[in-house]
This record gives sequence, structure tokens and C-alpha cells, in this order.
Amino acid sequence: MNQTGCCGTGSKVRTNENYEVVRIKKADNNCRLCDSYAEGQKAKPVVVMCCEGACLRGEIARQAANILCHSLAPEKTARICLGGAFTKDTGQRNLVRNATRLIALEGCFVNCASRMMNGVIDGLEPEVIIADQLYSFDRKLFGIEQMPPEEILAHARTVAEKIAVRYGIGEKSVQQESGELNYREWIRAIDAPILLMQGNPRQVVSANRRALELFEKELREVEGLRGGQVFDCVHAFTEAGCGKDRNCEGCKIRDAIIDTFTTGEPHNNVSTSLQIKKANGIMTHVLQVSTEKVGDLALVKIECFDKS
Repeated sequence: MNQTGCCGTGSKVRTNENYEVVRIKKADNNCRLCDSYAEGQKAKPVVVMCCEGACLRGEIARQAANILCHSLAPEKTARICLGGAFTKDTGQRNLVRNATRLIALEGCFVNCASRMMNGVIDGLEPEVIIADQLYSFDRKLFGIEQMPPEEILAHARTVAEKIAVRYGIGEKSVQQESGELNYREWIRAIDAPILLMQGNPRQVVSANRRALELFEKELREVEGLRGGQVFDCVHAFTEAGCGKDRNCEGCKIRDAIIDTFTTGEPHNNVSTSLQIKKANGIMTHVLQVSTEKVGDLALVKIECFDKS
């Protein structure tokens, strides 16, 4: 596809199924200050990249990333220059590549930062946070000039504080703030299927949009259910019920969730096969989840739910 820009000559952009394939000219020069700065940041446990968009949502995300990294948690977070990381394979990209924990703070659901960096680092899996789900505003607004600067700053601080609390990287831990943070609001901002569960009894208290779409259910159809009932596992509908049926013994998903509630330890990419009951019959699915304790609740992230 040939595109002509304002200067008269366009560049060729090849399309490949769901991808745009572009050529980025290598930089003729390199900034020593940038590389030196990146070298000094590499020991920090959390790396934050942000979409840096020039619209209102992008500006709020940009300011939130700055507040998080330079004010609330400067000793624990490294702030990425997205342009440098995307266009040059030097210090900034290495920070992203080698991050112990990588957060992509996106202004909106388009997810520019994570899509860009996935294009230059194979297999990158950042924790994507959609910033505009963490504050309330008139969603018909688009431009930065459409909101007063002080209101933009207030929203940015709200986003930054919620992220700091959620990840335990601010002055207060998640446990200290669990009564103040609305987890139902929080999981809406996570761009992955999430179930929020209570420990006793082990039931789903909420789910985000991605999870509801994955399981083809409404929120009212999952609230108060056990995990297996949400997944439509055949053993969840026996007389004994989900988690108590003899076929549930040794279920890796169940054991991981119980252990997270009991010990507070997270579990990553725990897999099992389930017999899933659908209208057209019973099918085997591979279910893979990660678990994490948040206050008195547990986040269950669905990594995979596919027919085997």
C-alpha cells in the first residue's frame, strides 16, 4: 500500500494478515545520556512504559507514569522512553527486555505502547493497565485542550496512586490499602480475563469484561459462583459440587487458588484439562491461570482457555 504524506513522497507499508510491517531507519546518532540513564535504572524491580499519546487519555496516562515513577515510587520503578525503546536497540529497549516486572500503562484500549514494543521484542508480555478505566470523566472528550490542566493532573494522580497501591510499590502496601481500593473498578482496567474471588466460601465476586466475553456470560451469571461453574466444568454440577466432587481432587487450578488464599503466594501459568459442558456437548479444554492475593481476595487471571 502506497501512502503519500504531506511532503509528497510516501513510504511503503506492507500488510501481513493482522500486522503492519514497517521499516524504521536506524538512528545515525545515539544519545549517551539516554544510555547512561538506562544503565542506572536497570536494578529497579518494576519497569513502566506508557503510550505517550497526544490525546487527553494519553496525556493523563503520561502524567500518571511520571508521578508513579518520579514521585510515588522512584526507588522501585524505571520510566521508559517509548520512542527510544521502540526505534533503537539500546539501553531503553534493554530495560524493557530484561524487566523483572513490566507494566504497560495505556491511555485507552488501543494499547499502543504494548503493541509497539511487542513488534520489536518477541514474546513480550507486559501487565497491561488501561488508565481511562481508573478515573471518571466525560468520555466524549478527546483533546488535551478539552479538559483543564488541573483536572488532568488530578486524574493522573488518581491513576498513579491506584497503580502504586495495587502493586505494593508506593508508601503503603496493598494490604494496608485494601479497604480503600475498589478492586471491582481495578479489574476493569486490566486487559486480560480476570476473575476476582473471595476465600470462604470460594466464590467469584466479580469479573472484568474480557473474562465475561471469554466465557460468554453476563456479570450476574458469574457473581456468587464457584470457579468451575464459571468455566462450565462438568464436575461443578454434580451433587457434591465444584471443588468437592471426587474428580476435583488433585485439580491444579483448585489447589493453586487455595494455596494463594492460605499462604498469600502467587502461582503463574498453572494448567489443567477440564471437561466443559456446552449446549452442543462436552468438550475438553485446556485452562491455564495465574493467581495473586490482593487484600482478602484473589485475582485469577485466565492465561488460556482453549479446546485441546
